Amino acid sequence: MILFAIAPIAPIAPIAPNPPTTIIAQQSPTESSQQLQTEAQTLYLQGSQYFAQGDYPDAIAAYQAALALYQQANNTSDTSRALYAIGLAYYHSDQFLLAIAQYQESLRLQQQLNDPILAASITTDLGLAYDQIKERAKALESYRQAIALLQGADETYQQIYQLGRVLFNAGLIYDAVSDYSSALDYYQQALSAFVDSNNQSRAGTVLSNIAKIYGDIGDFIQSLSYYQQALAIFESTDNSSERSRVLNNLGFIAYRQQEFSAALDYYQQALALREADNDSQAQGRTLEGIGELYVAQQDYERAIPILQQALMLAQANPDSLFEGQIFNHLGTAYRLQGQLEAAHESYRQSLAISRTNGYRAGESATLSNLGRLYAQQQQIETAIAFYKQSINITEAIRKDIASFSRQQRETYTETVSERYRELAGLLLDQGRILEAQQVLEMLKIQEIWEYTDRERGPDATTEVVLLPTESELVQQYFTLAAFTQALQQCEGQQTQPCKSLRDQRDQLFREYRQAISTLESEIRSRLATDEALLDPSFFAAKAEEIISAQPGTVMIYPLVLQDKLWLLWSKAGEIPSKREIKVSQRQLGETVIKFRTLIKERSSDISELQATAQQLYTWLIAPIESELAADADIHNLVFSLDRTTRYIPMAALYDGEQYLIEKYTVSTVLSAALTNVEVRSPLSADSNILAVGVSEATDGFDALPNVPAELDAIVKENAVANDQGIYPGIQLLNQAFSFSAIRDALPGVQLLHIATHGEFTGSRDQSYLLMGNGDKLPIPEIETLAAYLKDVSLVVLSACQTALGGPDEEGIEIAGMSYYFLKSQVATVMASLWNVNDASTSQLMQLFYQALAEGTTAQPVTKAAALQSAQLALLGSDTLASSGPGRFRLVNRTTDSELPLASGLAHPYYWAPFILIGNSL
Repeated sequence: MILFAIAPIAPIAPIAPNPPTTIIAQQSPTESSQQLQTEAQTLYLQGSQYFAQGDYPDAIAAYQAALALYQQANNTSDTSRALYAIGLAYYHSDQFLLAIAQYQESLRLQQQLNDPILAASITTDLGLAYDQIKERAKALESYRQAIALLQGADETYQQIYQLGRVLFNAGLIYDAVSDYSSALDYYQQALSAFVDSNNQSRAGTVLSNIAKIYGDIGDFIQSLSYYQQALAIFESTDNSSERSRVLNNLGFIAYRQQEFSAALDYYQQALALREADNDSQAQGRTLEGIGELYVAQQDYERAIPILQQALMLAQANPDSLFEGQIFNHLGTAYRLQGQLEAAHESYRQSLAISRTNGYRAGESATLSNLGRLYAQQQQIETAIAFYKQSINITEAIRKDIASFSRQQRETYTETVSERYRELAGLLLDQGRILEAQQVLEMLKIQEIWEYTDRERGPDATTEVVLLPTESELVQQYFTLAAFTQALQQCEGQQTQPCKSLRDQRDQLFREYRQAISTLESEIRSRLATDEALLDPSFFAAKAEEIISAQPGTVMIYPLVLQDKLWLLWSKAGEIPSKREIKVSQRQLGETVIKFRTLIKERSSDISELQATAQQLYTWLIAPIESELAADADIHNLVFSLDRTTRYIPMAALYDGEQYLIEKYTVSTVLSAALTNVEVRSPLSADSNILAVGVSEATDGFDALPNVPAELDAIVKENAVANDQGIYPGIQLLNQAFSFSAIRDALPGVQLLHIATHGEFTGSRDQSYLLMGNGDKLPIPEIETLAAYLKDVSLVVLSACQTALGGPDEEGIEIAGMSYYFLKSQVATVMASLWNVNDASTSQLMQLFYQALAEGTTAQPVTKAAALQSAQLALLGSDTLASSGPGRFRLVNRTTDSELPLASGLAHPYYWAPFILIGNSL
């Protein structure tokens, strides 16, 4: 479900005009001028009384009379103040253009005076008026000028408070357009100012809006922390209005976390306070939340009347953004209840309001809901166009929050990722495979960048391409939505005939329907004659590079949706193909968990394990098995995995007679676009290796007794006579293994082998590899090694579960430690998916390197073929591996208990955990 953000509080405006001064500027008082001053002050104070009573017309008349006397007395200071007061009265009368004119004239006179605090106050309110007429660029420029004036003034209570006020109002503008990074920066500065001025109430307001931003991007822990701080302030100050707002927003956060009972409790507490305060507008916001909650629980009979009541309150207290949110929720309730025309009308209203206000998050949310609505009506071509536009706005927002923390960017991606998968699914429904591949690549790249805290590159693709007819269709819908809104405003006012507007609206609707027909005809016609018409060239080219780099390669993309699984696959010289498999995300995920539980236990029942592996094979390989078998030249499978499929060791899938590795080499890529196969680096017997490891026990870590033998078998050290190693190079064992030692030994090295304990959690700062002196090599330090990895083609992480971080149902963390080497231009990483037996790992590593070293420049052995050879050797082995400790201590999980080994190493526990990531050549 697409969710709207909680609305921020209104801008902070002055309650009443400043009083006039008591002296006459620029001349000595005379009896006549003193009389003018006295009369003017009387009129000014009378205007302020009217202003306080909300009688703005009489306030304006009194201020204008005072203004005339101030001008007659040549009192520049009070003339400026009177103009400012008139502007404020116009502002509160919603006559914003007249207010702007008064503010500008007042500021012109302020140039002759030396009152930066007052000038800043006027400039701030000028910005507020610009904001009201949607001139946000001018509003922000006014706020910047006000900030500069205040920062140049002497520090007083008034100066600090005014600075907090203008910073907060600037933050609201950025918040309204979903520029969360800028909004958060201004809010934090405003918070400091209000804390410094000891203004508890305003500080609470800012804390609440900061909490709202963290809620918008899905960082609920931070959001709850800030809301709780705000709630404590409002409870201590007995501010029922603000307290109810925080309770309402806590209800929204609980709803986002699917804690529906807690959400309803928060909403009911907020509603009781708001009813006691007789605040109908605030009651509407709480009713909106309750209605949205009932929609999530599929109780549409209760949701729709509550949302309609909220809409009536919103329209009685004009707040267009709030109306837009309610229309969106109503549209969803109508859509899920089957009232499709009512859903269309509600979404049109919501979209028009979001676009009018520049509210990008709301616009993107409603566009994706329109995509769902058209898909429900089987108008797939139209649905795709709206989804594309939604994703492009989402990508723009994502770019704007690039400065946020990795976790916050990652949680935002999680809140919107379903849009990408739904679009890819619709494209596959139509056979538009290359477009679907582009959308999947965008999502995969973003997930990886955010998980590894990498900044988006300047050349990164951040838009889905709309066909000209798709773009025209969306633009016509925008026009229709805006015109429908204008028509409804006309009919609501009942002050003028609306027939001509109705005629124009009907004509726009007919043109929009024709645009839908044109788009549908064009897509169907062109797909019938040219399946590749929508080739997103960059992504298709990258996939083709991987396929063409090794003859006999097929690239396979699983796409996991809530109710189905898609398989996309490509082979050289052919348009990608697809298959739809009827298995739900939950069913697939439960089977993956069962498989992983069985395969990680060396004593598990092999029959049960193979039966589970065969079920996964049925979903992931069998649908395309006939095509694979029909081409005898296919020997290599490259997977770009999605969601829970990232947890599967694909080599261990079972067809009833054979494991997949017995038929094909198997490797994975994080994404096609992030895989470089342009350079092939043969790792023949004369390639240099740096092998490092830890065998001794240290605090909290068991000894790894097989590591010395593993390194000896791999490394041929020049200074050692009769060395039986495979590759020439250097060993760094135990105390010799340190950061500086690795760094200094890396130049000229093509292979880096690391055999040690590892711990990779969801946090990059808490993830590490253990070094020989007991120190931990953290992720940031691995990134520091990037400059020294330029010659390295392969990194082998012979450490248990290095490629698996903390539990994550999406499997994004599977890239784990591996990606930090891949981003340093290392072509390939070999890593493990679970705790590996120390003895069997040593044997597999030796077999892998032996096979790899047999290659020559003329006849190279690929890394995938070498791994296949080693895995098949263990699969067919009758040799018992001595029981030894695992090498990995996974955070919050229990390590494998030491059990007696089954016969040989044929159990997939021993040979299946290692996977190749990246360039498998």
